[in-house]
Amino acid sequence: MNLATLTHKSNLGLLSISFMVAISIFSGTAHSAIIAVTQRDSTQFLSFADQSAFTDASQQTTTVLSLSGNTGDTLTQNYTIPHGETNFTVQSSTPAFSVSAPIYTAGNPNDNQFFTITANNNAAIGNVTVNQNLGVNLAPVGAINSLSSGVTGGYNYLDEFYNPTANQTIGSPFSYTAIINGNYSAQGITPGGHQLININNGWTIDQNFVFDGTNTLFSAHIAPYALANQINLEYRLFGAPTSVPVPAALWLFGSGFGLLGFLGKRRPNGDLFTNAISKS
Repeated sequence: MNLATLTHKSNLGLLSISFMVAISIFSGTAHSAIIAVTQRDSTQFLSFADQSAFTDASQQTTTVLSLSGNTGDTLTQNYTIPHGETNFTVQSSTPAFSVSAPIYTAGNPNDNQFFTITANNNAAIGNVTVNQNLGVNLAPVGAINSLSSGVTGGYNYLDEFYNPTANQTIGSPFSYTAIINGNYSAQGITPGGHQLININNGWTIDQNFVFDGTNTLFSAHIAPYALANQINLEYRLFGAPTSVPVPAALWLFGSGFGLLGFLGKRRPNGDLFTNAISKS
């Protein structure tokens, strides 16, 4: 066997090995797909001790993503959050899914948390939970979620704006719940009242500021979800008036005393009422 023959067979062997490796790689990647998000449930907990001006208000947002997939399937999330948010965490409820450590990227008015979910089993089903916290007056104007205080109509208010981009399979359900400590079931600009400013009309309201004895609940859902159906929710809670109005009766009462004082200074002698009685 000459050198040319050996070289030819060697090349054929290398080509064969390369071909088998390529098939193996192709087979592995062909099976990999995107994990399906079959449902998204977001809950916001609003808490504050200062019910007059909401100076210490904060919210915790918990989002549960219901997932399904097969071994090797992945889902990359570029999770948008408002600038100023803290304590961002992602956890899987089952070993069937693993989650990479989030990579934070600062922005304005929104930041991003980048992470990847990987399915570890065939026919894997489970949940991944995302937690995030936001304090009052920390998110800049234009953020996808903000919690801000202010004054309108002579009353302090707490404004909640929530309009996240939902990373989920189009057509799957999306639900939202707000749990507010205290009773804000009354409608209108009044202490302990609320005002629903906006919600996408494609959403169905399930609980419209219902007081359960401890908290006020607001919830809504949409199914199927589409990108054009972001919730675009905004509502306000009202605290104490910024100034206490004096009732009209007190003004009249005070005016009466003022008039008596003026007349008393003008009387020539004696008591005004005494003189009046003695002359009658």
